[in-house]
Amino acid sequence: METQDRCPWAGPDEIYKDYHDNEWGRPTHDDRQLFELLSLEGMQAGLSWLTILKKRPAFRRAFDGFDPRKVAGYGGEKVEQLMADPSIVRNRRKILSVIENAKRVLDIQREYGSFDRFLWRYVDGVPVVNSPASQAEVPASSPLSDRLSADLKRRGFTFVGPTIIYSFLQAAGLVDDHLTCCGWHSRVRQQRDWVRTASIDDLDAVSAVEAQCFPLAEAATREEFRQRLLHYGGHFWLLFRGGRLIAFVDGMVTDRPGLTDEMYQRAELHDENGAWQMIFGVNTVPDCRKQGCAGLLLRRAIADARAQGRRGLVLTCKDALVHYYASFGFVNEGVSPSVHGNVVWNQMRLTF
Repeated sequence: METQDRCPWAGPDEIYKDYHDNEWGRPTHDDRQLFELLSLEGMQAGLSWLTILKKRPAFRRAFDGFDPRKVAGYGGEKVEQLMADPSIVRNRRKILSVIENAKRVLDIQREYGSFDRFLWRYVDGVPVVNSPASQAEVPASSPLSDRLSADLKRRGFTFVGPTIIYSFLQAAGLVDDHLTCCGWHSRVRQQRDWVRTASIDDLDAVSAVEAQCFPLAEAATREEFRQRLLHYGGHFWLLFRGGRLIAFVDGMVTDRPGLTDEMYQRAELHDENGAWQMIFGVNTVPDCRKQGCAGLLLRRAIADARAQGRRGLVLTCKDALVHYYASFGFVNEGVSPSVHGNVVWNQMRLTF
């Protein structure tokens, strides 16, 4: 990969290049590797990541390959050995944190079967893809890292603040923040399922999926989608497989408690500070149905609405789908006043 095809932070250092090209942002599922990355992120606090990468072989030797069972058994003598090792970061609080966190990883393995399963449930097994155009668009933390950080702290982990955890999520591939100018950005999207929000550039793909999912009387028009994407592209959740859009969920935000027909047609009614996330469509192309795509996107929309401080979500559905949406916590409020598509709709609400 040419230098200009990498994220700029990788720079000219060969260690950085190798880390960027072969590890950063790649989904990691091995418990030992995940524990190693979490430990190294904690060790980095106040230091550069390049310093940590250069010391990584020494860290692996000193901490028994980051085997959480071995590390959890370290006692005072081992701690003093580590404190005397000039090849690693000799910070007592950080060393003790790695040992304590190893014990907590074992607790999670007993509860969930693996550390991997515990972590990846936060993203429903699918990486969050942000597609930043520049480094300035990459955040230091996110609602996702805030939630995971709080959970880990509650379980007794240390050195797991939201910023450290966001870096960990990036490193372990739960969050993909490769810039759009990066060669990895395009290659990875041809290899796996991934979810992101939308922009006006997605107009053709979104319109095509809608046409496959709804009869003409119920489907949104291309112009309606154009307006929606311009007004609230951040409230579209798109699921791609091998670079192909296979499912999406969308809807505006409003303070109005009920979903009305004019909302479908008037995107300017969107209020980014509104209390309720409306869900207009849950769309999956026919050949990808019954594979959990809709559920994955609904859970992502629910999680984002909760993180954004909404009161909840509102959608309408036909009788046959009432039971399905109830499984996500939506409550049927009865027949909606909507006559969209000349169909009888039930209004359902999920309140946080």
